[in-house]
Amino acid sequence: ADHHQRQIAFRNQPVGIAQLDNPKYRVAVVGKYQVGKSALINHLFFGSRPILLEGAGLCTTAIPTEVEYGSASRMEVWHWSNGANSNQNLAETVDNPTIEDLKRVTVGKDRKALVQQVSRVKLTAANESLRGYTVLDTPGIDDPDVDLLINTTYRLIPDCDLAL
Repeated sequence: ADHHQRQIAFRNQPVGIAQLDNPKYRVAVVGKYQVGKSALINHLFFGSRPILLEGAGLCTTAIPTEVEYGSASRMEVWHWSNGANSNQNLAETVDNPTIEDLKRVTVGKDRKALVQQVSRVKLTAANESLRGYTVLDTPGIDDPDVDLLINTTYRLIPDCDLAL
């Protein structure tokens, strides 16, 4: 049998050996709130054109935000279909998203209600340094809302290859 047809488990999902030649690693950026997780991702991958919201003394990121390579700048907003920790459905896409577009779906006065509706946000950018990676911007691990953390950061870490 052709070795490219054999299946093995990678991140608990069956994949062909050929897919391991170009793996995609999930990297979570984790830390206390207001220590610069979003700023670090912006600096490393976007330089003078930041794409992630950076806080100003408040918990900013309520919704996990995935950043990865794509041929165009796009934002996908995924909702829970039946409440938190259920199936996820693509609810909205925005081409060439602005900081205001991102703010609308990742920040809110009622952060807990937002997390119960929005499961994740995915941003793509035509940045070659993102090839092979999905970088996750997460809520701070010392967020005062423990339920929010259980449904976001703590839910995502086990599915990542690396937590930075």
